[in-house]
Amino acid sequence: MRPRAVVLFARSPWREAAAKGLPGQTAALFRKLISAWMHAGVFAGARVIVSCDDADRDALLLIEKSIDRVMLAQRGRTFGERLANAADDAFALGYERVIVAGIDAPPPDLEGVFAALDQHEIVAAPSTDGGVNLIGLSTPAHALLASIEIGARCVEAFPTILDSVTDIDSPHDLARAAREQAWAGYFEAKQLAPKRVQEAATANPVTLPPRAPPPAAIPG
Repeated sequence: MRPRAVVLFARSPWREAAAKGLPGQTAALFRKLISAWMHAGVFAGARVIVSCDDADRDALLLIEKSIDRVMLAQRGRTFGERLANAADDAFALGYERVIVAGIDAPPPDLEGVFAALDQHEIVAAPSTDGGVNLIGLSTPAHALLASIEIGARCVEAFPTILDSVTDIDSPHDLARAAREQAWAGYFEAKQLAPKRVQEAATANPVTLPPRAPPPAAIPG
């Protein structure tokens, strides 16, 4: 089996909720998603890599402390550049099958994704809004990843092999996700059981200033 890595392109749960204008209690949901991605990566025989800003590093280290991981600093001027650099960094560490994912949708069967990468250079899991929740690579694709913009429809650029799933980008997405099978069980997170999803979607959100450009170097 070729060396595998799952790169979580992540913020801390609270900062993820705040950046998307979501109520503070949704941080519990994002924490549950991060934990699920880490366990899914380990189950698929992959190294867990967390790519984040320095401001999020300590909080992300506290999640599933028993799971070994590599921490890398995000770097680049744009979202796409940071995403591309995170994937490139994983390949530079010697991994030959790399999955890059956010933390706002649940993980699919990662073993199946890695198996598909033995036949394809790129595979992706689409989100219902036209973006992608997961990008699997068997070779670096810097230019493609660097072209991705936040909020832009980009699914047409990828050969998708997985079903579409709602990702949580706004309060409206909470109620939609709660109706999807892929999200079954996730809304048992504290204060976000299904009967509370609609209230959470309309609650007063916390706010967070725009994120500053991340550091320009990867910690040794």
